[in-house]
Formats: sequence, structure tokens, C-alpha cells
Amino acid sequence: MNPSNKTTASDWIEQHGTALVLFMIVMIVCVNTHMLGRARATIFKGKFLLWDDCAAAEVNLIHYVHAHWWIAIPYGIFVASCLGWLEIRNAPRWTVWVSFLLLSLPAIAYARACAHIFFKIAW
Repeated sequence: MNPSNKTTASDWIEQHGTALVLFMIVMIVCVNTHMLGRARATIFKGKFLLWDDCAAAEVNLIHYVHAHWWIAIPYGIFVASCLGWLEIRNAPRWTVWVSFLLLSLPAIAYARACAHIFFKIAW
């Protein structure tokens, strides 16, 4: 089979599914860093070598998200539906990528906070 003779469905998925796949990867990274940050915060109970207000706020955020895990579900549905709607409407590519970056910022910031706690040095 000639690779240039692809079906239209696979062409559409290759062109328009990238943002959704990348968002799923961002969410998987968030889940993994959450587990690592939560484990580190729970094991050491805040006894880190450098403890500042930023670290305290990040630990509180990790505990809050762990207690209210359902927050991630509407967020994921909202972002996936926005990206899907933009893809179905054939929006310009730059609007899809700008929307992806802006809508993914909370997840990326949370993953950074979890990674910051995970890599802190304990007593």
C-alpha cells in the first residue's frame, strides 16, 4: 500500500488529534507528579531542609487536590471539549495551539508544584 494514499479519517486524526493527545499526556504527567509529590509530603510531614511559604502553599495544594480529586474530572472534560470543538469547527491551527497552551497552564503549574515538593531535600 502506498503511504501517500491514506484514508481521510486517518488524515483528520493525524492533523486534528494532536492537541487532545498532548493534553492527555499532560494529565498523565500531572497524575504521576501528584503521586510522587504526595508521597514525599506525606512521608516527611513537612520536615524539609528548606521550608518556605512557597513550599507550604504547594504542600497544602497537593493535600487539597488529593482530598478533592474530582476537580480534575470537570477540568479535563472542559479542556477536551474546548479542544475538540475547535478541531471539529476547523479553527485555524494557531488558535488551537494557543487554546491548548492557555488551558493547560493550570495543569502544568500543578505538576511543577508537585515536582518541586518531590525534589525537596528532607532532614
